[in-house]
Amino acid sequence: MEEDIICDASSIISLTNSCLIDVLYFLAPKFEGKFLIPKSVENECITRPMKMKTHAMDALRIRKSLQDGVISLYSENVQKLAENIMKLSNNSFFIRGKPRNH
Repeated sequence: MEEDIICDASSIISLTNSCLIDVLYFLAPKFEGKFLIPKSVENECITRPMKMKTHAMDALRIRKSLQDGVISLYSENVQKLAENIMKLSNNSFFIRGKPRNH
């Protein structure tokens, strides 16, 4: 059964800052799923840092892992599914008979 992991910016940046991005290269062929990031994480980890001298090298490493297929952008279908799950979970709790929305 394939299960994917959705990564946020902080986890990718942390691995890169500590020179451990190669861990994803090691795990990717052994893991039956994918390491996924949304477009917003790509912008935060690659696009914006490429414009800053202090973060450009880390951004290049992350961009290479994206180009190598170690990290993948997830599709709109996954985004819509995640939003639907969030909506369902936020409407699972009731206060005085009404769903508690966040």
